Amino acid sequence: LAVLGGHVIILRSIIRENKLGIAHWFQEDKEEFILYKSTLSENSILALQIFSSYSHLPKGSIGEIVENEIVKNGGGIYMASVASGSWIGISNNRIAYNADYGVAISHPECPQLKSLFPLLPEGLSAPIQIAGKQNEIRDNDKGDLCPLDYPWPPGFRK
Repeated sequence: LAVLGGHVIILRSIIRENKLGIAHWFQEDKEEFILYKSTLSENSILALQIFSSYSHLPKGSIGEIVENEIVKNGGGIYMASVASGSWIGISNNRIAYNADYGVAISHPECPQLKSLFPLLPEGLSAPIQIAGKQNEIRDNDKGDLCPLDYPWPPGFRK
């Protein structure tokens, strides 16, 4: 599922056995992405890619990822933003057994992400504000979070 802008709500869905499960590219203010109580599994490259090309601080959240199973994919949730300030809520998800990272922000420490976000210079995302709690993020082959020193929210992991 690839979406270029707009409002997207995915509820109680199963997205599996694709190359890329979901890709959402935010282009304008007031767009939103919601993924709720869904399963993303066995997607060979990546389960979920979120890219914000806002050139300014958006008003409010760009999305919510709540109560999902994101397991056995090439990578889990990968994010990048052109401008600082984009924020997303990630809560009560199980993100495990992915071949690459569980949750990653495009950054030189996470080198395979550069090809997923070719519009970013040096593959470096502007800071993304992440809210969230009670995620089970474990047993991802390259690491659960990348980069490790990113300001991940307190209580982000169980």
